[in-house]
Amino acid sequence: MKAAVCQEPRKITIKDVKMPEPGDDEVLVKVKSSGISGSDVRAYLGKHPEVIYPVILGHEFSGEVAALGKDVEGFEIGDGVIVEPLLPCTECKACSAGDYNLCSELVMTGYHVPGSFAEYAIARTGFVYPKGEFLSFDEAALVEPLAVAVHAVRQARIGIGDTVIILGTGTIGLLAIQVARKAGAKVLATDLSNEKLHLAASLGADYVMAGNTDEARQLVMAMTQDNGADVVMECAGTPQTLAQSVELARKGGTILVVGWTGNELDSISLTGIAMNGIKLLGSTIYCRDFPTAIELAVSGDVNLNSMISHTSSLSKVGEALEELSQGQHEIIKAMVRLQEQED
Repeated sequence: MKAAVCQEPRKITIKDVKMPEPGDDEVLVKVKSSGISGSDVRAYLGKHPEVIYPVILGHEFSGEVAALGKDVEGFEIGDGVIVEPLLPCTECKACSAGDYNLCSELVMTGYHVPGSFAEYAIARTGFVYPKGEFLSFDEAALVEPLAVAVHAVRQARIGIGDTVIILGTGTIGLLAIQVARKAGAKVLATDLSNEKLHLAASLGADYVMAGNTDEARQLVMAMTQDNGADVVMECAGTPQTLAQSVELARKGGTILVVGWTGNELDSISLTGIAMNGIKLLGSTIYCRDFPTAIELAVSGDVNLNSMISHTSSLSKVGEALEELSQGQHEIIKAMVRLQEQED
């Protein structure tokens, strides 16, 4: 089969690789659509701590069942599916507690095992969901980042009447806006891109503004009677937004770090956090959040199509990653479509 192999940082080669074979409790998925995530871009640049080269990147994907392991039940060849790209050990302390996203031996498709920038990929049966007829393959692939946003909103315990500041309106930020609004919150979103801010407003953000100004705190205080935000969600993954988050949170509020810079050290005011009783939380991937994400997508409560701004073929994955690595703001969400790939 054909695959886009990241041989080393900034080097993608389209090559023929061996077709994977599903294990007893696995399915082989013919990939139809795969999103390009910020983590894929970091891996392409050599800034992802989990990646060892060469690697086939890609973990946001949907497709059709092409082969079944001998113990698989409930699926048939040709079924449209959505893949949760995790392979937890099921035995460690975190897995035993139900927190499989924190598995000490967690394996993730696209980083530790071959991913979805290929014609076929493997998925574990318990992490495969029927696509149904109401979602396109593109929308189905975006259930994965939507699950990240659902998990983040749950982690922060966002609810009715909360004021939420979302720093960064990339894919996760735009999805978090919609999920937080669905939970009943009032949302302010910041970014450096006017295009993304316009989209954030159209997707339900109550207020949007440029993230590089000093006016964000003034607006937050005006919105909250000088209290500050109940929740600040850092979705940009930059040192600047992380440092900014403390001054936007109310006393006793929550800062939820979703994005990450890749740096070993980043500056944040621990004095401000301690003195104001602010809760500092991290949110990583998802855990039991895919069913909710699928429900939100199918119901139309979250708009996925509006975020897709660019599409690519498998042969152009390297070019797409290079463009994204240069921080081109007009690219909201890039998708790799394999339906039309040559066999």
